[in-house]
Amino acid sequence: MRHGQSQRFALQHDLRFQDTAKYPRASGESCRFIFWTMDSVVGVEDYFYRKQKKYWQQSFEASQHLVTPRFQALNVALGIQPATQRGQHQFHIHIGTLAPGYREAIDSLNLDSNVTQIINLNGYKFYVRYVADREGEGPFSGEDPLDVATEMIPGGRQSVPLYGVLVAIAKNNKGIFVLASKKWERSEINYKQSQVCALNKTQQ
Repeated sequence: MRHGQSQRFALQHDLRFQDTAKYPRASGESCRFIFWTMDSVVGVEDYFYRKQKKYWQQSFEASQHLVTPRFQALNVALGIQPATQRGQHQFHIHIGTLAPGYREAIDSLNLDSNVTQIINLNGYKFYVRYVADREGEGPFSGEDPLDVATEMIPGGRQSVPLYGVLVAIAKNNKGIFVLASKKWERSEINYKQSQVCALNKTQQ
């Protein structure tokens, strides 16, 4: 576990891949990380407190500086499961890379912040929107992905607990795509790489 004390978060390296007898589904998944806020935030439905810090941007920065080998930026996948399916009621973001098919689907989307698009992928119906980064502030610096998801999905705020959210960088490197779908699960993120991942203990 790595702690970003000044930024109030902890980064967990899921080590279940080391015990495949007990966790057979975790075989080879050495690159699964979980970002936990150290503040008291329940989850996606905790509207006031989840917006106090740029948790998504912090998660992305963790994938670039606190993980070795560093994830390629265009491959990073950040996800939150629906409140109805999560096992922990403390705000956390799953960090891995895009599973096959996702990068291609995202690259085909319209780079228009005012348009909500719909795509079907791996059995999920996604509501999708492009979010531009703030000028000079880097990836994930624009509008909060959970606010975007709330605006897109049918039923708005009341439906948020039913939806999972996936976020990835757009191919133009000037923004991100927010994808929201009912019952979307963290298992749709890839946690396997050609090299075994670890926490980078040289970075503070």
